[in-house]
Amino acid sequence: MKNIILLLLLIFAPLQISAQTKSVEELIEHGSGKMDSELYQEAIPFLKLAIEKEHNNHLALNKLGICYFELKDYDKAKENFRKAILYSDKQSYYFANLGATYSRLGDDEKAYEYARKALEIEESDLSLFNAVSLANNVDRADEC
Repeated sequence: MKNIILLLLLIFAPLQISAQTKSVEELIEHGSGKMDSELYQEAIPFLKLAIEKEHNNHLALNKLGICYFELKDYDKAKENFRKAILYSDKQSYYFANLGATYSRLGDDEKAYEYARKALEIEESDLSLFNAVSLANNVDRADEC
């Protein structure tokens, strides 16, 4: 038993040290790679470590929000998207992500509000589609 524990420590300790010595950019890149493979749960530790090193990194916060969104943990997704918005120069897709999260939480008014903000920042086909779709849900199609 003692040998098994020692063996596990020898295997996993270098991985832990390696993750801690990586730059924020390397951690985000590694997390993104996991996300690309749809391994959202495995991406989370790398993104969290990047945020521990740089608490206001909006890119890492947004990616962490996406992981939680894909894992259907919408409260954690919402929290991370809100922080990404706070620390960014107001990226439209951060607002769109927050709107999608509110939609999944059943709060169509908030979802519409954030979809509309995304549209105000960047008029794209996707942001327009999201805003119009959510406007229909809250009987505000004319406004949009």
